[in-house]
Amino acid sequence: MNQKSEFTAIDLLEKVLEFTSMSPNPNSWNFDSLKSNPPRLIRFQQIDSLMKAFFPYENNHWGISKVSLESFLEGDFILERDLSDYEETIQYIKDYIREETHDAIETSRIDLDELEFIYSRLLSFKKQLRKIINFNSDVVEASSISARFSYILTSSVSKSIAEKPTKLDKTIELLINPKGLTFSADELISKYHYPTEDLIDIDIDNL
Repeated sequence: MNQKSEFTAIDLLEKVLEFTSMSPNPNSWNFDSLKSNPPRLIRFQQIDSLMKAFFPYENNHWGISKVSLESFLEGDFILERDLSDYEETIQYIKDYIREETHDAIETSRIDLDELEFIYSRLLSFKKQLRKIINFNSDVVEASSISARFSYILTSSVSKSIAEKPTKLDKTIELLINPKGLTFSADELISKYHYPTEDLIDIDIDNL
């Protein structure tokens, strides 16, 4: 199994965005609908494990996360939390505005509704960035000089976006995971039944 050594909430988000791009119909976001499609099923199992890990207080007594994919994508889960959970996040937002605009906003109040709005807005922007990063994903072969030039240039731009750590991901991480939780692969496997199958092999086997 080829796994990351440590998982953050951004890893969960990336898996959710990948999965929902492969399976855009919410009616299929369940184990029964996916059991005949191993690549999507394993991805959904990964997401289910990470959701249980990152939303411990939103779990019921069966250990099944109450935070649905719809809630996760829309940001509704933020409204179910205490505002006190977001003290560091709110301070980060105020500090960022002050650094960028030099406005004094210490007395401005940020509530859960505003945090949900920020999350939804930033997530929409991240989805657009993913489209740019994956712009050439459907290109099989670029033979002519015009096609090659276009492919190389756009791939270079996409690569620079993908490789550069951004404040966008840092902010989204704070909104999803204000307590700064991280989990090792071993911990996810032992406590949250994270699947051990190799996705690359599964994808190849199901081409």
